[in-house]
Amino acid sequence: MPDEQRHFFDSPAGRIHLRFDGEILIGVDFEDSTGVADCPPLPPGDARRWLEAYFAGRDPGPLPRHEMGGSEFQRRVWTEMLRIPRGQTLSYGELAQRIGSAPRAVGQACKRNHLPLFIPCHRVVAASSLGGYSGARGGHKLDRKRWLLHHEGAV
Repeated sequence: MPDEQRHFFDSPAGRIHLRFDGEILIGVDFEDSTGVADCPPLPPGDARRWLEAYFAGRDPGPLPRHEMGGSEFQRRVWTEMLRIPRGQTLSYGELAQRIGSAPRAVGQACKRNHLPLFIPCHRVVAASSLGGYSGARGGHKLDRKRWLLHHEGAV
């Protein structure tokens, strides 16, 4: 994408790389993700204000301008995730019931969320555990999910 710009934001949960198409947020990767490149710090703007408020424990308000992308089903899952209040979780099964789907399909949509944190897939958990995060069932990615839920007061 010729107009794509990348910036980073250092957060307590690790360095976050954000991708933009002009003013529109199109992707979020934590530094440990593959394919992130060196880039300048995130300049002042809606995305920076959102992140600063979130990590300060305040309501970050509406999302910055963004593009969800994905399939119609994925957008339904992601839109439902946006309805999960900070400090609360919902199981894959509960979310699936809300949209008339199956838990495994919801998990796959969570895995493909390209705007993690902003679209809070970390608030979706398994019935008896944390479940996975960004396609991982353990390790540092699951540690990050645990940290985010703790930060929000959900665990």
